[in-house]
Amino acid sequence: MNQESGTSYSTIIVGAGSGVGLAVARRFSQTGGGIGLIARSPDHLAALESTLRAEGITVACAAADATPPDQLGPAVRSLIRRLGPVGVLCYSPLPAIDLIKPVLQTRTHDFMNALALS
Repeated sequence: MNQESGTSYSTIIVGAGSGVGLAVARRFSQTGGGIGLIARSPDHLAALESTLRAEGITVACAAADATPPDQLGPAVRSLIRRLGPVGVLCYSPLPAIDLIKPVLQTRTHDFMNALALS
């Protein structure tokens, strides 16, 4: 909560998962704002949403891939419309496991894919 204005700010978690994503959601829900979750899988989001709602946390979800801006931007805007102003953005999508290679085996396209995600 903003001490000066008394306004609660929402938190958006991009790449929401059952580890870091849920931990961030639980921690920042204590500030009084809602939690917005973005992940690729609608089924995965539904499970996370159910868990958080059962804990009394206000949550909204948007399915999107974090890599292309044409998907991520609309998802973030959708959550802002539903939850209000955002004070925290946690960007933590998991890379594809095939992006993790020994440096001498990493090729240009591997590097470009990693950059697109990050």
